[in-house]
Amino acid sequence: MQNKMIKRHQKGEHSEAGQGETSREWLIHGAMRGSKEALQDLCKAVAQDILFSTSRILNNLSDAEDAAQEILIRLCMGIRDLQEPKAFDAWLGRITTNETRRVMMKNYKYDNVVSISDYVEIIEEENEEFLPHDCAIR
Repeated sequence: MQNKMIKRHQKGEHSEAGQGETSREWLIHGAMRGSKEALQDLCKAVAQDILFSTSRILNNLSDAEDAAQEILIRLCMGIRDLQEPKAFDAWLGRITTNETRRVMMKNYKYDNVVSISDYVEIIEEENEEFLPHDCAIR
């Protein structure tokens, strides 16, 4: 049944989800009902927008691509739990916000880490004059 709906939709015929709805709305309805084809097409339809958003927020293409992939995975895993198709954009925006925030926090943690060798050098410099010469850290 789903395959017939996909083929009719691709030919421009109206879907069973409702008269006059856009292709994107049709894909959302189909993905929510479990159509793998609709889910694949929906992911293709939103992937570039997701990558654009993540790259603008993260300013790093590698991190943006990783975040976009995670967002698409969450979309695929959670689309069937979406209650209202009209809430799709807000739902996807929330997933995007949460994932980019997670990446930013991960990067923030590593950007502010001081290596142990840097720390030892600082301790040596500060304490060298207070320790006996033969006990100084070298």
